[in-house]
Amino acid sequence: MDFDIEDLKKKFKKKTRANVVDIDQLQVMVPVLVREICRLEEDIEKYRNYIKALEKKRPPDKRHGSCGKAEWSVTYDMKKNRLLIKLMGIFDIKAAKMASNAVISVLENVEKDFDVINDITELETITDMRTIFHLRKVRFLIVQAGVNRTVRIDKEKESLVTSILKKHFQHGQEIMVVKTMEDAEAALENDGKYLQN
Repeated sequence: MDFDIEDLKKKFKKKTRANVVDIDQLQVMVPVLVREICRLEEDIEKYRNYIKALEKKRPPDKRHGSCGKAEWSVTYDMKKNRLLIKLMGIFDIKAAKMASNAVISVLENVEKDFDVINDITELETITDMRTIFHLRKVRFLIVQAGVNRTVRIDKEKESLVTSILKKHFQHGQEIMVVKTMEDAEAALENDGKYLQN
C-alpha cells in the first residue's frame, strides 16, 4: 500500500489518535514511520557531532586580557547579535594592539547588522596618540563587518578620553551615549528613541 506523506500530515498532524477505520493504512505506516524515526535519530546524532567539531574550530566569542595597567573584555552574544567591548585602565600602544587583536578575533563571529555596546566607564586614559591607530583600526573593521547601531557607556563628566573618542570614532551614524549597561540595553531594545546623543 502506497501513501502520501503530505496527505498523512493533513490527516493526522492535529490528531492524538487514529480511527479504527484507518487500521489497514496504519499497519503499513507504523513500521515505515518507525524506520524513518530511527534514520532521523541517527542523522541528528551525526549532525550534533558535526556541530561540536565545527564549534571547536570556530573563532572564540569571548576574549579578555590585560597588559600593564590596561584590561579589556570582548564578548559576542549570538542570540542578540551584539558585541560588547569593555576597556579599563590605562592604555598604551602595546595594550591597545593586544585589545584590538582580541576584538578582531571575536569579530569573525558576528552576523551583519550587529549592534555594539562599548563600555569605557573604567577607561582612565590613553597614553599617546599612537594608541589611537589601533582603536581606529577596530572601529574601521567593525564598520566593514556591518555594524548596525553603536551605544557607548560613558562617565557622567566628559573626560579627555571621551573627547578623543568623540573626535575619532564618530563614523557616519550617530553613537548613542548612556551612563549604565541597563540604559545601553534599553537603548537597543527601544531603538534608542528616548535617548539623546
